[in-house]
Amino acid sequence: EEMFSQIKSDNLQSFVSPSAYDTAWLAMIPHPTKHDTPLFKGCLEWLVNNQHDEGYWGESVGDLPTIDALPATIACMVVLHKWGLGAKNIEKGFKFLKANMVEMLHDQRHHLPRWFDIVFPATIELAESSGLQLMFFDNEMSLIAEISNRRNQILCMEEMVDKWQSLPLLAYLETFQSGKYYVDEETIRKHLSEDGSLFQSPSATAQAYISTGNQKCLKYLMSLVEKCPNGGCMGIIYAQ
Repeated sequence: EEMFSQIKSDNLQSFVSPSAYDTAWLAMIPHPTKHDTPLFKGCLEWLVNNQHDEGYWGESVGDLPTIDALPATIACMVVLHKWGLGAKNIEKGFKFLKANMVEMLHDQRHHLPRWFDIVFPATIELAESSGLQLMFFDNEMSLIAEISNRRNQILCMEEMVDKWQSLPLLAYLETFQSGKYYVDEETIRKHLSEDGSLFQSPSATAQAYISTGNQKCLKYLMSLVEKCPNGGCMGIIYAQ
């Protein structure tokens, strides 16, 4: 299995291959001169070709999708909608969400990790802002509202870069740029790593490049794509 870097045993981050969510964010980036096409076409093709038969993208345990399949599936649907591809994939994604989302959220509603409370509501906002209508029923909306309230509590309690969090809010940059929690360019540039990444997160770094056009971010993203010739991008597992 390919690895981006040597991971220390006491580090809370580890890498797996591939991550549908992170691949979707790389596929979101438009070409700098051909704005109607993605910069990383291989990532987009990977999404089209790597949807599970049940209609979701993301991790599974055995034949069952894990909770990360919910934001991953919505993000992948948004990207395909953005580029006008994969109508059948999007329809399968809709069917998966309608058939499984309530049960998955209800079963884990009191045990959802911090990263999920941050990411999941943001993917729904992203879908809405991109014109992808998810059309939730009242019972679905109540569960989403509960998670959104927890996200609001997190955002009220934590700084964007909080020394008490191994992965601060800024490591989820992609979740803030489509809603009311906009992060300015100066803050983004200030916290870029030497390698051009934002906390070694492909999705956050993709948004950093979209927001700033920073060439170090682009170089980092291109290095990820080069290490994943099949198109699927490895991503961070947030152990929180």
